Amino acid sequence: MSYTSGQIKAPVSIYDVQQALASSSTDLATLCRNTNIKMWARFRPVEYKSNGRNGTVWVKQVPDSGTPSRVSVAFGIVNIPVWNDRVIGQMLNFWSGLNTDSPNPPTYIDEDGQTSSAILINADYWKMKLPTSAFRLTDFVSTDNPTTKGYYKDAEAPISGLTATSVAITPKGLLDILYTKNEAGVSAGLTVKYEDLQYANNAFSWNYYFGVALIKYVNGAPTNTRYYLTQDTRMSSFQEMGAFVRGYVTNEQFAGTYLAFPFISSEMLVGTASEDTPDHYALCTDNNARGIYIALLDHQELAITINYAQIVFVQIYVWYDLTQSTRLINYDIKLTNTEADIAREYMLDITFFKSDGVTQIYTKSIPNLSIAAGATIHVEGSQDMAQYGGPDLVGAARAITTITSQGVVFKHTDSIVTNTIYDHEPIIP
Repeated sequence: MSYTSGQIKAPVSIYDVQQALASSSTDLATLCRNTNIKMWARFRPVEYKSNGRNGTVWVKQVPDSGTPSRVSVAFGIVNIPVWNDRVIGQMLNFWSGLNTDSPNPPTYIDEDGQTSSAILINADYWKMKLPTSAFRLTDFVSTDNPTTKGYYKDAEAPISGLTATSVAITPKGLLDILYTKNEAGVSAGLTVKYEDLQYANNAFSWNYYFGVALIKYVNGAPTNTRYYLTQDTRMSSFQEMGAFVRGYVTNEQFAGTYLAFPFISSEMLVGTASEDTPDHYALCTDNNARGIYIALLDHQELAITINYAQIVFVQIYVWYDLTQSTRLINYDIKLTNTEADIAREYMLDITFFKSDGVTQIYTKSIPNLSIAAGATIHVEGSQDMAQYGGPDLVGAARAITTITSQGVVFKHTDSIVTNTIYDHEPIIP
């Protein structure tokens, strides 16, 4: 048999194709036009163009089914939306649905592998083109390696949707957006990759950059607030890199709901790198960046929130014991690091008030404290109050934590107040 493990190999028969396509037809033309054929299979029926024209029309013929011929018709993948030598704002307007009027619609790569100047009226992008005039069993196998490589029934698009539709910016301002990358048949050379496709100006996308666009989505509609970012390495390394971008955000107004979609860019589009994490970049906002852009998938909603670094109070006890000391006010403060994966440095300020709860007596600042990831600890100590009239003047206390770790962009302080000052050492849980 020449159909095993979901793959056709030479010598190929009608029966092999029937099995691969789950079809009972014995007609070769019908099989070659079967809609069960996987669009991203590298070895499948396609229709080729010749190297010449009859007037303005390509002369259809069927040359060898080797890779150059398949490349010339984008492996039978048609209507690829491309903004060729256009500004990126036109792609963002159109693909988000904010403004689909001229001049925003893309042109496309047509069934002859050419970058058309026309606009698809029906907006039917990323479609499979099957042959209409030539049908061959040999299209189901590789010309160069027919006994080892052929049609693969599990071939899928290089990427599918977002791995998560809700992501959080880290306290350091880092934002990772990741798409699911499909690997079936890729390493074996059975599945078409984005890098294999030839786009405008005869450029292969391995020389381009993978990127993600974000359009803020408010009250169920896209807005003019948009961001975009590409990888900093060309797609020749896409298989190793993966389908993601690494952003750096410093403005908390960035948080919100977005329409997100992946694209390919002829230009590397990155902002300033984070000093603390240099492989993360500020997202770009210039709508006039010019280049070649190809939208890959329909947009999805993506909720972006912010995780703030914070040391949270659990409880506070303050007391004095004149039988032990006429000078010292004592404290035991319990607090927690809300981040489960990283230790934090912080400063603790304790302010002592008179019994009116308003008049400040003294503020003690304790710098250079640290707390382990996810830890809950007690901070204990005392303060000499002799020069302020003695510890029994204290009627209330307030404590505040402030994150001091380097590189933290998003952080919250926390505070706790007590109006209970014990005149003896309490039992502390």
